[in-house]
Amino acid sequence: MHAVARRLDGSLNFTRRVARFDLIQRDGHVIDSANRRDSINKAPEGCTSIHLAACGRMSAYDERRMSTSNTDLTKFLRGLRAVREFTAEPVSDDVLNDILEVGRWTSTGGNRQGTEVVVIRDADVKRRIGDWGARPAAGASVVLLLVTNGDAGVLDEGRMAERLALAARAHGLGSILATLKNEGPVEIRKLLGIPDDKRTVAVVPIGHIDREARKALPPNPNGGRKPIEQFAHRERF
Repeated sequence: MHAVARRLDGSLNFTRRVARFDLIQRDGHVIDSANRRDSINKAPEGCTSIHLAACGRMSAYDERRMSTSNTDLTKFLRGLRAVREFTAEPVSDDVLNDILEVGRWTSTGGNRQGTEVVVIRDADVKRRIGDWGARPAAGASVVLLLVTNGDAGVLDEGRMAERLALAARAHGLGSILATLKNEGPVEIRKLLGIPDDKRTVAVVPIGHIDREARKALPPNPNGGRKPIEQFAHRERF
């Protein structure tokens, strides 16, 4: 289990935590290593998990601890927003590589792994991508161009884009999914030497958030979300 703490820059700090229900197994017994108690609880027969929670022995206190962490994580997921306003501060290679690792481990249908990424830092190429319809790309520190094996992989491509955006948010960065339009997909393939049979539509611009610029934005008339009753339908539409 991981604790989640928010840094001052808005990023998340995941630290390994041993909670009360995170136990070690020794000689067929489960020992509470966090509280160092002398008491030893016999693990239920057939239970091979080192977590008592998986064996039905989690207390109400333990459940609250787990629930709190889960709530932190779901709140983090809900908080992902489209960001178009970036500062000039570069994104480090270490952070970028961490984001790419998240993308690399994105689940794909049949584990086909049909989407690859072109990392673009060149200012002129980013400007062209912006001119081709993905306007936030021009001001981003780095742009990730998703290169997919044809339109059949568009669902996996979308999953990849979301995972990259969430990884960027975990580092306190902003991002947005944008698309190349009109002649953009063809021209970017020519410019970057990408085969013609590849899909080159989606880009994920990433950068440090220009918070002052975002504060100055006018209210979004389409902001917010519809009520859960209008969003989720039980059993029937």
